[in-house]
Amino acid sequence: MKRILLQPAYVLHRRAYRENSFLVDLFTREYGCLTVIAKGVRDKRSALQGLLQPFNPLLISFAGKGELMSLSHAEAAGSVAYLQGDCLFAGFYLNELLMCLLQKWDPHTALYLSYEATLRAFHAAPPLMTTQPSGCEAGLDDHLQEKAQHTQKYVSIFPANDRSKMPADGRLRTKPEHLQKILRSFEKYLLDELGYGIFPRSDVSLHAMFIPDNYYRFVPEQGFVTSELEHHENQSGNVFSGRSLLAFAKEDWQDEASLADARRLIRFILAPLLGARPVHSRRLFIK
Repeated sequence: MKRILLQPAYVLHRRAYRENSFLVDLFTREYGCLTVIAKGVRDKRSALQGLLQPFNPLLISFAGKGELMSLSHAEAAGSVAYLQGDCLFAGFYLNELLMCLLQKWDPHTALYLSYEATLRAFHAAPPLMTTQPSGCEAGLDDHLQEKAQHTQKYVSIFPANDRSKMPADGRLRTKPEHLQKILRSFEKYLLDELGYGIFPRSDVSLHAMFIPDNYYRFVPEQGFVTSELEHHENQSGNVFSGRSLLAFAKEDWQDEASLADARRLIRFILAPLLGARPVHSRRLFIK
């Protein structure tokens, strides 16, 4: 029987199992994604029910013989960074990506640390309090108003005394461009970790690959090829300016157009990897 003691982990998702237990999907530092049975946790007297929440840093112990292990211990591993509003949905989006794209028991220690740093960045993101959003902010707000339909299934993972942390009306906002920068950086790192990185690591190779004033078409499983079709003629397609690609590779987010192009490119790359699996939380970020 395998026994793992005090492993750093985060809860990605949990669901009811039998009468009083949960199946808990975890992202651990040394063992990657795995699922454990948390027996008896749904009992009102269980202290673990409030602890086994997404975005809480944990130390967990588990044991078992097969792929599905039994949780034997869990404790807090630091202060909880409550995510609210836009950042809460962004956090759920990261969790869905990890669950869809990572293989069980495939360790990704560096990615775990990146995930942890991204959650801290969400928590530290400056809020934007507004009652009259406009422009791209209004585009996000339209979908936050759908939270009554799309987030009901998420509310149940918060214990009753913590639900006050969630925004009641979707008005607790983060500047969209700030949130997009954090998301694009994590997605880029995730793709690199999974072996789907699209940019060379050295500056010399990068600048040899992309010329700022040229345009490039992204072809799945092939990469970028030079295109005669300019960016403004293909804003919703798979053609990107060399300038935007260089900015994305360097995570230089000063130009809004480059940030928008990075989002569009990520969608093209993730589509075949996700296949038919829906990413529900992402619907809240569609403009």
